Amino acid sequence: MTNKIQNLLRESSTTAGSSNGRPDLVGLTRATHDLIFTDLIAIQNTNQPEATLYGVKYLNDNKQMSFMTPATYSGAIKSREKIEELDVSKSYSKGAMIKLDEVVYKVVSDNPFKDLGSLPKEEALGQAIIDGSIRFMSEAALTGHFEQKDVEIAEASVRLDRWNIPVRTRKIKTELTVEFAQDLNSNQFESGAVIDDMLATILAEDVNKDVIQKIMTVSSRYKVKGISDKGMLDLTKTDVAPEQGRTLYRYICEMNASIERNTTYDGTYVLASSRCAAILAASGWMDINPDYPLAAGTLKNGLPVYSDPWSPVDYVVVGTKQNLGELEHVGSLFYAPYIDFDGAGAYKLVIDTDNLQPKLALMVRYGLSINPYTVIEVDDTPQKESMLIQGDDWDNLVGKSKMSYILGVQLPKLVE
Repeated sequence: MTNKIQNLLRESSTTAGSSNGRPDLVGLTRATHDLIFTDLIAIQNTNQPEATLYGVKYLNDNKQMSFMTPATYSGAIKSREKIEELDVSKSYSKGAMIKLDEVVYKVVSDNPFKDLGSLPKEEALGQAIIDGSIRFMSEAALTGHFEQKDVEIAEASVRLDRWNIPVRTRKIKTELTVEFAQDLNSNQFESGAVIDDMLATILAEDVNKDVIQKIMTVSSRYKVKGISDKGMLDLTKTDVAPEQGRTLYRYICEMNASIERNTTYDGTYVLASSRCAAILAASGWMDINPDYPLAAGTLKNGLPVYSDPWSPVDYVVVGTKQNLGELEHVGSLFYAPYIDFDGAGAYKLVIDTDNLQPKLALMVRYGLSINPYTVIEVDDTPQKESMLIQGDDWDNLVGKSKMSYILGVQLPKLVE
């Protein structure tokens, strides 16, 4: 279509309510969004200059988000007021109830912490659970329990919250002209399809970079004592791909398990520097999967791997993105593309006054926000206080998200 650019120019200056519609611009919108890494981020469209994002919050009896704690409230144990906080220096008798972080435990054997008093609370508790000297007190109540008078019943609540982020703009001036489209046609190219692909790539690339770099920013640092104390895994001791890949794959699986443990959601993707993605492929832990056309491949655990060719540091991120309904989205980031009422994106085109041929200046608008429900702590405010935060305050959101983990990777240096 030699008139592709003229159509884009005409449609960009046409209001959304035009009875003629804007088929070319709508097509461009679809092509562009197809290239953005939407598998990594939760999406809520907006047609306002300030995007309003919504989230559903499930709160338990203690006003905590239910996925953040293993504590149960609706069964035999509701109130914790008379239950003693764990003290490993004390001697507990069989049948005693103790609690730690609102989780209730029952003593099965006398003096369960007799030889564990020198350990930190969490380690001593874990050893006692494995030893079988204490157990979780999580059972449901007997049927007659709730038929008694004045019995306490746990209260749960579901709350719909919203927060606002400004829609921001990216703008690029191109060299695409009507004459360029004519040249494409004269060389047996389908100019309409070629121009769509070119414009889509130009627009999507910067958005992809922004998404990737924000995920790296907000992801929790994965630190293992003696292995990655500072969040960096050292793979410089060998250059054998199977060994490097096996180690990398192991920690990817562990990071995935950490997401599940802390949020109850499974990971859904891996984001990796291109070199780390190459090591996973070379080691045999990753295969090509046509079901994920934008991914470099799929790991043996089923997670697609998206390659980041721009990062100055080698790394892997494991994260989750879930769509649980029209309003309920889960992930480290929310992406709010600006969409006009007729489905077209906010692309504006200008004419270069120094040239008789019209040139396109492309503009894309979107908002990007962290998921406020999945942060560890912001301004020393515990998550259990259920306070929302400024979703794009990136300086204060470094390493805060529980929905994704990042692990830096040291690899043998390349010779320049």
